[in-house]
Amino acid sequence: MSIELLTINRVRIIKRAEIQPSPSVNLITGPNAAGKTSLLEAIDILSRGRSFRTHLAERLVSSGQSELIVTARLHQSEGASLNIGLEKSRRGARIHIQGSPAQSIAELASLLPVQALHPESHQLIQGGPTYRRAYLDWGTFHVKRQFLPIWRRYQRSLHQRNAALKAADEPKNIRVWHGELSETGECIDNFRREYVHALMPVINEYVEKLPSVNQPTFSYQSGWPEAQSLAALLEREISADIQRGYTRYGPHRAELEIRVNGRYAHGIVSRGQQKLLAATMRLAQTQLFTQQTARACVILVDDLPAELERVYRERLLHALSQLDAQLFITAIEADDLNMGMWPDVKRFHVEQGDIQELV
Repeated sequence: MSIELLTINRVRIIKRAEIQPSPSVNLITGPNAAGKTSLLEAIDILSRGRSFRTHLAERLVSSGQSELIVTARLHQSEGASLNIGLEKSRRGARIHIQGSPAQSIAELASLLPVQALHPESHQLIQGGPTYRRAYLDWGTFHVKRQFLPIWRRYQRSLHQRNAALKAADEPKNIRVWHGELSETGECIDNFRREYVHALMPVINEYVEKLPSVNQPTFSYQSGWPEAQSLAALLEREISADIQRGYTRYGPHRAELEIRVNGRYAHGIVSRGQQKLLAATMRLAQTQLFTQQTARACVILVDDLPAELERVYRERLLHALSQLDAQLFITAIEADDLNMGMWPDVKRFHVEQGDIQELV
């Protein structure tokens, strides 16, 4: 899968643009605040309904406008083309696939899988468990069709139980949600465990390709003590959860612990090392996605030179060149990056939101 044609309307500084990107690698250059990142955000919005910088529509829509529109023609592996589009405003989002309305962003995400490496990528290491759960769930969503509906069931039940806890409701009214929570929670945990089991060997391969820290280790934690069932814990913790006002145990508390030399990575590795380790994890995930689905990802790489020494940039670019993926890479100047690893690079230049292909 790759983007054949991309049309952007009213995304930040980009008022209107249409490009025909390469299915391989696209280098987008231009000065700071010219709109390079906005181009990448438009692709991310089309995949996830939000960008890697913000989920707030008012920050994404061009100044003075009420909504943004991003559309694309996708080239699929079997040779057919597929048209998708998204309109986003403060009121919500409208999605179209082949001219017909779609029900959810998940339908776009399944058609246009996107990974992003950007200046805040280090949050995958430095940030809280939410970032790493989202990382695991991206991969699980794309390889397990049952994951999303079960995850939605779990979230609905969790919301209802938490509401009952906050209201200090009768225990019998709280127990109503235990069966659904424990059943769906155990399923989510099993899906994640299967995914982590498949992912770890690929991450270890990339740790060798992109060494940033000394032998990082990864450990998946369910969100509750492994020796006990979730159903039993929900029952045992009713009184304590009422005092807390929320559900303590469950897959919503899961974590992918990352350690270096036995210590949590976020406390001992530099920002540049965090960024490279996060890239290692994203690229490994991208490779596993292709192995498991026989499909390609779109990878967005924003401001790669920032905080990475040249030797690490070279290694990362080489690793990217080995992936079956469509790449969009930004830089202020073309000379900032060694693009010689690709036989053919399509180049675009951005000035004040205007995107021009360079011939």
